[in-house]
Amino acid sequence: MSGAGPTSEVVSRALVMELVEGRDLSEIIAAGGIPLTDAIAIARQIADALEAAHEQGIVHRDLKPQNIKVREDGTVKVLDFGLARTLDPGPGTLDPSHSPTMTARATQMGMIIGTAAYMAPEQAKGKPVDKRADIWAYGVVLYEMLTGRRCFDGEDISTTLAAVLMREPDFTALPANTPPAVASLVRRCLERDPKQRLRDIGEARLLLSNPQTMSGSPQPGAAGAAAAPDRSRISARVAWAVAAVSVVAAGALGVSLYRSGSGSNTDSLAPIRFTVSPPAGGRLASAGGTDAAPMLSPDGRMLVYGVATGTDGLDVNAIGDNAVRTLWLRRLDTLESKPLEGTLGASWPFWSPDSQSIAFIYQDELRAVASDGGAIRTIAKVGTGGHRGTWNQHGDIVIGLNGPNGRRLMRLSANGGEPTVVREPDPSRGEYSLGLPDFLPDGRHFLYGLRTNASLATRLMVASLDGGEPVYLRDVDSHATYANDYLLFAIDGHLEAQAFDLERPAMIGSSRIVANDFARSSIQRPPSLFSASQTGLVEYQAISMQPSQLVLVDRRGVVTRSVVDDGQTYVNPVFSPDGRSIAVDRFERTKGDTGIWVYDLERRAAAPLAPSVPTDASSAWSRDSQLIVFGAPAKDGRGLYPVSYTHLR
Repeated sequence: MSGAGPTSEVVSRALVMELVEGRDLSEIIAAGGIPLTDAIAIARQIADALEAAHEQGIVHRDLKPQNIKVREDGTVKVLDFGLARTLDPGPGTLDPSHSPTMTARATQMGMIIGTAAYMAPEQAKGKPVDKRADIWAYGVVLYEMLTGRRCFDGEDISTTLAAVLMREPDFTALPANTPPAVASLVRRCLERDPKQRLRDIGEARLLLSNPQTMSGSPQPGAAGAAAAPDRSRISARVAWAVAAVSVVAAGALGVSLYRSGSGSNTDSLAPIRFTVSPPAGGRLASAGGTDAAPMLSPDGRMLVYGVATGTDGLDVNAIGDNAVRTLWLRRLDTLESKPLEGTLGASWPFWSPDSQSIAFIYQDELRAVASDGGAIRTIAKVGTGGHRGTWNQHGDIVIGLNGPNGRRLMRLSANGGEPTVVREPDPSRGEYSLGLPDFLPDGRHFLYGLRTNASLATRLMVASLDGGEPVYLRDVDSHATYANDYLLFAIDGHLEAQAFDLERPAMIGSSRIVANDFARSSIQRPPSLFSASQTGLVEYQAISMQPSQLVLVDRRGVVTRSVVDDGQTYVNPVFSPDGRSIAVDRFERTKGDTGIWVYDLERRAAAPLAPSVPTDASSAWSRDSQLIVFGAPAKDGRGLYPVSYTHLR
């Protein structure tokens, strides 16, 4: 650039850029929407531009209709890479501190809101981002081109970001003539979990370039309530508010409520934590067993749980005949819990559907008490071995009771009467226990867990009070409960949710993890139970174990050496007969996994012998210290597995 003076000397450098004529995409959308064929043509060119950037290791990070120009001839240009960053070698390494809502570039409130509405959830949370953030924004832009309306909207930045983080897109707003492949593309781009999202924008370009994409039959109900929702994700209707219940050192319940509903109040993003403490001289019964585990009321307002106390001066940590339980109730809008009078010796509490009563087992009786206290009512004599039941809106109760072939499911009226058999275990099929039933909304069908000699897993079944053959759904750890179109269950140490079709009945899509800290391992037994309200609140017992270290001590109890102290948990150490090694169960506290590790005391080395052992290993050495035998699941129930230790030396 030449100066204006007489010498015309060069005074600075200039960046010469292309002048792009045309309107930006936001103006076109605001003018009344875009025909389907035009929307797909524009989307194909946007994908082509993003693909070129991603191939050069560049992430746009601010893709939105305002940054997309459409010329009169239909050519599309993606503009404003001012927030773009070059990718590091690995994914997820970008600094999110330069994200649109973190800068002062956009000074007008409307511009800031517009940017926030296209941010991927991980970007809105301030997490590292990669090209998958662009794919999310691309999905939002495509949605808005097809529907003519915002995918996520709000009155200000906070409510807009809250919508991005909590509210599911309304896929029923897609036009009725939307080809299934295009509708599926929108859903895949808008997966909240980046790992489940469309992997590469080039896939979108190829799909939209395929003529068959436009020839597919429209989704029936893409614009109506009959549209099949994307059941592979936990939708806003689930609105899980997770209550993580963990046993802490003082013997209390540490509860965290995570509100993730579809409301716009950003306060719902913050966890609400409180502690449920047992009375002096008592402990939480759930710390020693599952027969008085906490259970949420159907309306999500109350939590009932058992408190154990010792008898005749016995240790409060005693269980079984040496401890008695009392039911306590905590209203979640108050700070105090109170005992339910007359429930001494109660076990297996469960709620009435209106949350007004709590049924429980007392010796050989099924009893009930009002949630606000009062007289105890005996419902029926049920015999010994009663288990948790379920209560429907018609006054029917289904409960697990002992029978000649193992635990069976019995039906009785909440008003009393003799129990009748609903389902019996079939010994010819290896069945020995049916339990933990849970009514579905129609009050006729119910879930239950079936245990067989063929597997350590529980077979999740659904049956009807009207009879008929039960339907197998899947294997779970213990049981399942239904809430808001989803089944909640535990599997492999995770608490998961999966969409459920009540009409068929059948699971839909794939499950998604609700909580990672739900522990079911050889080190924390018995397995935790959980419950859910019909309002989307989930209660479960989380990992409660403290880290430990493995040390050597002499006969006086003095520590002579620390073998390992890495923040994990170690139990059941077993010396080899030659005294040179130790086999121990190692619990990965961050993952909830267990495995057998062997520590060579002479070489000061360690190696996993049997990683990811899912149940009590019960390891033992051979006399010559060359083999380790441990127990683990087998095809016929449980087996013993010998492993040579010599290869680790």
